[in-house]
Amino acid sequence: MGQRGVEMYKTGGFVAIMLVMAASLSWSGSGGFTLEGEIRGAGDKGDVFYRLVDRGAFEEPADTGHFRMGGVIPIGNPDHAGASLTFVLKDVPPGRYALQSFQDINGNKKLDIGMFGPKEPWGNYRPSRPSFRAPAFDECAFDVNGPLNGIVVQLE
Repeated sequence: MGQRGVEMYKTGGFVAIMLVMAASLSWSGSGGFTLEGEIRGAGDKGDVFYRLVDRGAFEEPADTGHFRMGGVIPIGNPDHAGASLTFVLKDVPPGRYALQSFQDINGNKKLDIGMFGPKEPWGNYRPSRPSFRAPAFDECAFDVNGPLNGIVVQLE
């Protein structure tokens, strides 16, 4: 390889390799992106559930039977109270979603709703807390068209 080829490798080739590596790190092999974040404000009693939903699933009840993409963070240690609980969602297809979370204080695996709203701590990414009604999908939805880091859901 001549001097010109070496220089090309050092500049353009290196940049191309770095771009390919960055793309492969952010786009998972199964055709989706990775979302990472934390849930804040959890108390010392009850597991924390979170789910990523599209518009159709947004209206379904927030219980474990309807968590298509999400999970549970067990709160078995009182040291978790008030701590930031981390989560990672992998292989998320591009689209418009809402990220919801709640803490199941009484262990019945669903968000309990009373006359004046939820009885257990809950929150959304892109928080919306309208008075006297549940938030609409468009009030807490966001677009996934690449990896997302630093997502924060505050339970209240």
